[in-house]
Amino acid sequence: MKIERIFLIFLIIFLIVSFSIIESDLLKVKKSESTSILKIEKKVRGFFYASIFLLILFFFFLVFELKKHIRNKDSGNISPLIKVFETYQLKERELKEKSEREKRKAEEAELLYSTVFDNSPLGIILIDKYGRIESYNKKAKEIIFDNKDLAILTKAEDVLPRDIYSLISEKKSSYYEKDIEVKGKSLNISIIDTKNKKLFLIIKDITQIREIERMLNVKKEEERLGEMASYLAHEIKNSLGIIIGYIKLLQKKPECGKVEIALEESRKLLKMMEDYLSLSKNIDKKSEKIIFREIIDRINLEGLKINISEDLSFLEIFFDRELFTTIFINLFKNSKEGGATEVKLSYEDGGNFHYIYYSDNGIGIKDEFKDKVFLPFFTTKNFGSGMGLAIVKKFLTDSGGDILLLPSEKGVKFKLLFRKES
Repeated sequence: MKIERIFLIFLIIFLIVSFSIIESDLLKVKKSESTSILKIEKKVRGFFYASIFLLILFFFFLVFELKKHIRNKDSGNISPLIKVFETYQLKERELKEKSEREKRKAEEAELLYSTVFDNSPLGIILIDKYGRIESYNKKAKEIIFDNKDLAILTKAEDVLPRDIYSLISEKKSSYYEKDIEVKGKSLNISIIDTKNKKLFLIIKDITQIREIERMLNVKKEEERLGEMASYLAHEIKNSLGIIIGYIKLLQKKPECGKVEIALEESRKLLKMMEDYLSLSKNIDKKSEKIIFREIIDRINLEGLKINISEDLSFLEIFFDRELFTTIFINLFKNSKEGGATEVKLSYEDGGNFHYIYYSDNGIGIKDEFKDKVFLPFFTTKNFGSGMGLAIVKKFLTDSGGDILLLPSEKGVKFKLLFRKES
């Protein structure tokens, strides 16, 4: 057994015996025996000094053992007190290191948050659950608040533009996004709910993007008009050449019988100009509920079989009856001119739209022409004006719908979008 253990046991026994002797003397005094208070006081003082001496001696041995352990770290024979002391030091060191690590992490997180939040290219506004602005970054200050500083916890309703603030009550889910125009700027606003009932407003200035899109659309429109003019000029030139040639022939030989050809080319020119005008002017639409099958059954094209899916038979569409009829007449004629003998029509519910899928078994459309099928006057056939699909596209888009060309292994396949009645 180690000397410090023996010494510690001795100290404990000494203290127990000392307290026992003092207690015995106190009892004698209580019974009025000869032992005086002064004697007891001397004993207590002696025991006290002895205890102090023994404690000092105990700590001396403890320090001696610590020094001995430091000099001989490789020794496996370590006293329990030394182990306790070392364990305490190790725990203290671990806690200190952990505290420093947590502090560094907190500082790094704060620096990252500050860097991302303040230097983000997006405007960020945090609104608390009471509708007050808790914080905002530099970009939000620039876009929304005209570089003015706001007092923290200002009511969002008082400082946010009305169009932006109204989006908060308009949103119906934890994430809501909308493009709006504010102060002459195009902004994309995203609203995100947090778990603690706070709101993040993420603001992106898309003014330049919208301007670029507008310029691209203008350029595309110019290119489209250029192609239209090219096709129109080509067709008019051909028809006028034929008409002029036959008129000259009639001047020389009235009996040649080419009047009908000249008249046919004249009618072709007239039809072409009428189609062109129908594209350029706004049409007065008279929308009403129409039953899909009733309209389709009235369109009879010889040599073309129309298969309608069961869910289309009684489908009601809110659309102009005359325009609806024209759309499918043009589609059916286009299929027949493309060598089709059968057309299939099927339906899909598209939420805010009726999706009608149109497919035929004709020759289809070559890949190099797929981007031009809806252009006015574009045609790969030796006959026709090339206006059919352009008119279909215009009628649908003017009514809030659209027509899309879909990939198809055989024939042609379209997806027609008809907006549901609001």
